[in-house]
Amino acid sequence: MSSEFCNHCRTTSWSRGICVILAIMPWAAACSLPSREADSPALNDRSTAANATSHDPGGRPPWVSVDGNRVVFTSQASNLVKDDTNICDSPWGMYDGIGQCPDIFMFDQKKGMRRVSVDTDGSERTGPSYMPAVSADGLSIIHMVLGVDVAGTDGRCKIAESCAGIVISDQGSSVARVLVEFFEPGEGGWEQYLGIDNAATWVVFLSIDPAIVRGEEHHDGGVYVYDIDTNEVAFLTESVVQAVDDSYELPIGCDDPAVINNDEWEVHRCKWDGLLVVVNKRQKVARIVSPSDDIVSDDGDIVVWNEDDDIIRIVDMKASRDILRRESAAEARLSSDGKTVVFINKDGSCADGSGACSDVRLVRMEAQPAAEVVVMSGATMSSLMSPGISSDGHYVAFLGDTRPARQNLGDAMLEVLVWSLEKQIAHVVSAGTITDR
Repeated sequence: MSSEFCNHCRTTSWSRGICVILAIMPWAAACSLPSREADSPALNDRSTAANATSHDPGGRPPWVSVDGNRVVFTSQASNLVKDDTNICDSPWGMYDGIGQCPDIFMFDQKKGMRRVSVDTDGSERTGPSYMPAVSADGLSIIHMVLGVDVAGTDGRCKIAESCAGIVISDQGSSVARVLVEFFEPGEGGWEQYLGIDNAATWVVFLSIDPAIVRGEEHHDGGVYVYDIDTNEVAFLTESVVQAVDDSYELPIGCDDPAVINNDEWEVHRCKWDGLLVVVNKRQKVARIVSPSDDIVSDDGDIVVWNEDDDIIRIVDMKASRDILRRESAAEARLSSDGKTVVFINKDGSCADGSGACSDVRLVRMEAQPAAEVVVMSGATMSSLMSPGISSDGHYVAFLGDTRPARQNLGDAMLEVLVWSLEKQIAHVVSAGTITDR
């Protein structure tokens, strides 16, 4: 599977087909990680044993803790924990009977691998789980679930094809509970968005359910906030990203005076701490932003902005100046302190010297001039994608196919890797162990 195909899958509604973007390998072998692209060594020969595949319909990258010891990701693999049947009842039969039901996993370097997406009684969930979002301390993990077992107390969800919900898992107590359930009438029009604040007090999500808030009717659904402490749901606005024109109104609860307002940028804080509305006046677009999106610094001043499909900007919105601008770049993620950005560079070198292969790059913007590091080169590893970054920018988690390119084995088989800025070494997260690369 090419990286171009995987990029297409991540930006296309999952209901149009199964887009496999992640596979976890059950073994690991060592090789060096280059700090400079020219020094990239070839990978050691690898086993070609068959392996389960994985994916995340929402396209969310792996989450990595500030110490690099914990990683959260979505996987369809059945060999990461014991008693994972990998079979589930899923909407429209997209996973039924094929043994590829996605789950959420956390790998802890001290405690090993555990499945996060369990039912409220700790048993295997019978519906697919995906799109995890994690609180700043890594103890609260929310994710989307589908299927009949989402059903809670209000009786609205009784059919597998119509049930969706958000589950929170407390990693301290290992308790999972359904926060909110909703009815999704039909497979069309499903968009993906889910976020959580740093302190795990609220969740923001997108749903086409017109009647999530009791007593209100929103014909096309929209963006909602669930207050974890009060169990209340509030309607915000129609969409995560909206065009700004004469009829544009700020989302409900986010309409206080702007904290930043200049020729290009306007930023509003919502009443839920950490939730922002960022408006780009030149592009005439407004976007809801949560802390778990990793595109705005915690102080609300620095933003990662996609100018188009191939240009990313890191902008100091308060000063209205570009800190960094990169062409042929995508999938940028910002550390919460706003000092480090990781992204996919589309113009990296290939192992065979032909064309351009994507690589993962990190930029420390506080250095003068900004210091750019090749985290993983396309000359060393293929199908690099979905980089995530720790809150201090010292660790990067990403996906890549570690098999030698010369094997030409067809579909990509991707692993989750974690890279350390200090050690300039990547580790493969695989079957409860970490092995240096």
